[in-house]
Amino acid sequence: MNLLFTIAQYTPPRMRGIQEHFHEGGGSLTADFLRIVGVVLGGMALAYIIFSVINRRRQQDTNSPHALFNEVVRQLPLSIPQRDLLRRIAAGLHLTHPTVLLLSPQIFNTYANRWMSSSRTANRLTRKRIDDVMNILFPKTDTAHP
Repeated sequence: MNLLFTIAQYTPPRMRGIQEHFHEGGGSLTADFLRIVGVVLGGMALAYIIFSVINRRRQQDTNSPHALFNEVVRQLPLSIPQRDLLRRIAAGLHLTHPTVLLLSPQIFNTYANRWMSSSRTANRLTRKRIDDVMNILFPKTDTAHP
């Protein structure tokens, strides 16, 4: 039992310096402890705030139909002017879910025609650009081969 008591009271060499500091009146245990607790709590609060902001932004991005549309358009094999044309069509029509443009050639053509009729700057060149985008998005398949 004495051996166990001796082991329990053993102070490692690293801790002796701290012990001596407080025994000599070098500082108040309460003030130092409160400082350490304050720094730890402040760090935890800062980490929580940063995590909350990042998480809120992720949720907004994933729940936004326009963010989804922009991500899908970015992944398509279109040139930058063609992507911009798709974004202009979606914005001009005030679509709640602009990704609907990409569902089928019929839907795309319907919305493109609606946008062309309401746009002041649309002309034959614009129609050709829309047709080029449509051919990239919905390539025509040859059904003549068995």
